[in-house]
Amino acid sequence: MNWQFSTTFYPVNFPIGDSIEYTPFYMNLQSAIPSGGPMAELRMNLSDTKPAFIPAVIDHLTRQWNLTSVGFSLIEYSVEYYYADSDIEGNENNLISLSYDGGFISILAVASPGTNQLSSNIITALSLNHSFTGAGNPGSPLPISLLDFTGRSEHNRVKLDWATATEDNNDFFSVERSADAVDFEVIGTVRSKGNSSTIQEYKFIDTRPLSDVSYYRLKQTDVDGYSTYSPVIKINNNFSDALRLYPNPAAEGQHIHLVFEEADHNIIIDIYDTNGRIVLSEKGLGSIKISKRLHSGLYFIQARNDIQLLYHKTLIIQ
Repeated sequence: MNWQFSTTFYPVNFPIGDSIEYTPFYMNLQSAIPSGGPMAELRMNLSDTKPAFIPAVIDHLTRQWNLTSVGFSLIEYSVEYYYADSDIEGNENNLISLSYDGGFISILAVASPGTNQLSSNIITALSLNHSFTGAGNPGSPLPISLLDFTGRSEHNRVKLDWATATEDNNDFFSVERSADAVDFEVIGTVRSKGNSSTIQEYKFIDTRPLSDVSYYRLKQTDVDGYSTYSPVIKINNNFSDALRLYPNPAAEGQHIHLVFEEADHNIIIDIYDTNGRIVLSEKGLGSIKISKRLHSGLYFIQARNDIQLLYHKTLIIQ
């Protein structure tokens, strides 16, 4: 079953099944980058068997939804799909929604027993070749049941929050970051709060985030070394709001102040003229006062730490 797109994205319904066993798959396609032609396509097929990527578990669905795309890259979407009672093997209460991209199993959300519904939050993927199902571990859910994973940019930091509904033999979380949603690096770890059947909340602050778009995911590792991945989230960083510059415009010879919100590392300021020449460089923590006389004209200010560009501003001297 296929859907085709040109430049407009919209929710997609794959009406799978019949009046006896209706197991539709809904996809809310939020954004994507077309590649390889004016038309792009989503493809769905159904397998009525236990997914091969699921380990030897008691509780699972004997059904998987396989979603692929042609002509898309860097896709953002969420899903909702329904199973039949006859698909359940074991205890329905232990089911959680899972996706598999050919390399990693990602935990999407806890199922809602009695509703026959599985779903996800926003998923970000470089390409789309995912299989979806529901499963749990022998006699219990997977090591964690991830409720949500969110992030937000505040000044020159990214704050990540996530919560688990249950944890069983979970050891730790690795926080991974990427600039392109392909190559991830570990930027920190958070220890598990231990076995729990109640909601547990976690936080992590990326104090040196990337200056434009960042992609984050969680790698959960249990005490036996088995790992699963969360969905990827995308954070748009607007660090220029964290740099205050005043007065601007300024009079020739007037002192200029630059203040960095929540700065906890030295910041290097480079001021360029319209010919691209550096006319001044300064370093400071929290704030810098520019006393050098700048002649009237247009200047460009770049602020960076020892790793990357953080801010950019335009300065006018009258």
